Amino acid sequence: NSNYALFLSDIRKEYDKAEKHYKIALESEPNHANANSNYALFLSDIRKEYDKAEKYYKIALKSKPDDADINSNYASFLSDIRKEYDKAEKYYKMALKSKPDDANANSNYAGFLLSQGRKTQADAYMERAFTYFKGKKDLLVELWFYRLAHYPTYRKEAEQQLKSLLDEGCRSIGWDFSANIEQAQKDGFSPIALLQQYADKITKK
Repeated sequence: NSNYALFLSDIRKEYDKAEKHYKIALESEPNHANANSNYALFLSDIRKEYDKAEKYYKIALKSKPDDADINSNYASFLSDIRKEYDKAEKYYKMALKSKPDDANANSNYAGFLLSQGRKTQADAYMERAFTYFKGKKDLLVELWFYRLAHYPTYRKEAEQQLKSLLDEGCRSIGWDFSANIEQAQKDGFSPIALLQQYADKITKK
């Protein structure tokens, strides 16, 4: 039921139906780590029910404290929603310690570092994320956004890649690029409205 719920949410965009199946999955296995984590992500990104989402993240981490995806997703939640940056970084590092070649963890940590103006540190994680992404096009659309926002030499290629990915229907619904846009503006990106337009296309339902 949890995998079907993920399919309904990510592919079909049938959010009410997806939530029903998450609840069915958790009724039968209330401590299932991936089901709790995926439901937490759904609650945060789609429903914007942040306190409820954090509750499910904590259940997931209690069941699988070393899981790279759960640690990385919770770290992004702490950074983007709670603005608890030191705590977020701790969970990003736990995710990468558990699975150094995880594309999602590398991408999320790179985005976090870039949003804080720590580009030199972010470079290696960006490269690893591109190396390991393995066809996850929702992740690829995030990575090309980071390159557009923070890497001037990639600007033309990034816009071409983003246009192509968006035309294919690639999205990262609910993802928060606001801190990256703020940092790009500080770094002199112009016109900043362009980044916001891409962010809206990538993240809106």
